[in-house]
Amino acid sequence: MTRMRTEPDAGPAASWSLVVPLKPLVLAKSRLAPAVDGAARARLALAFAQDTVAAALACAAVRDVVVVTDDARAGTALAALGARVTEDTPAAGLNAALAHGARTVRAARPRAALAALNADLPALRPAEQERVLAAAAAHPRAFLADAAGIGTTLLAAAPGAPFTPRFGGPSRA
Repeated sequence: MTRMRTEPDAGPAASWSLVVPLKPLVLAKSRLAPAVDGAARARLALAFAQDTVAAALACAAVRDVVVVTDDARAGTALAALGARVTEDTPAAGLNAALAHGARTVRAARPRAALAALNADLPALRPAEQERVLAAAAAHPRAFLADAAGIGTTLLAAAPGAPFTPRFGGPSRA
């Protein structure tokens, strides 16, 4: 694999922009519906997102976090942590939201290093995030499979590399 170029204006610290998609809270955690009411699922999804965004923002390798959501409550809570929130303008699903977030970042910084990160990683720690991003930085594009080895937890694109998310289902393939 080829070595990834770094941005001339940023050193290894604080060089990544993370895009975190978050569906409206009333729709989140639907697999729990048989056991948990909608209000509790919404609170759980928001708590997961807050934990994930807080850990991402505390990571030395992360410059900023852009949350793509149409949920006003979630947007307010995540902006209070320091995330930049943008509406899910395409409203066309997960991959469209990620692409929109990437365009938002690269409109301001065309050669930004980008990573898409799931919003439901409540056990994420900044040091773990830093290790993953350091490993990703060695490649033009990289991903981290989910725990089951079927899906994707993180997708990374080096500065100048295309960012083409294909999350959902067996996205690892």
